[in-house]
Amino acid sequence: MLVVFGKYFKSSQAQVFARKPEKIANRVYANRMGNGDECSGDGWKFRGRGAIQLTGRNNYEIFANKMRNLQILECPSLVIEKHFFDVALFYFKENRLWHLCDVVTNESIVNLTRRINGGTNGLKDRITKTKYFYSLL
Repeated sequence: MLVVFGKYFKSSQAQVFARKPEKIANRVYANRMGNGDECSGDGWKFRGRGAIQLTGRNNYEIFANKMRNLQILECPSLVIEKHFFDVALFYFKENRLWHLCDVVTNESIVNLTRRINGGTNGLKDRITKTKYFYSLL
């Protein structure tokens, strides 16, 4: 937890938050991406879901409007239940990412990862899996 979310936790807090995903999400996603504060529960409610890990109240709202299904805001699990891949298609189109997928190279995977995640966490695993699944096509 301290490696991945170190900027949100002091080492003395690690035990308090360990193995408590709801508590972790509410801390990490508080006051960001349209979410309320830690006590609002928005971090957990609007946590990453779907093939692209749609995260944050703002993104859920944009997606719900695009799908013409505002029920998603009240029941975010609909992203998994009914729109698992729709959310990835939506995200790629809205953020103009398709051109980054023309070729599958380490460089293209790095560029796409940065555009989606803002960094390169888990890059080695992502490269391995992308190349494997691409080989199946």
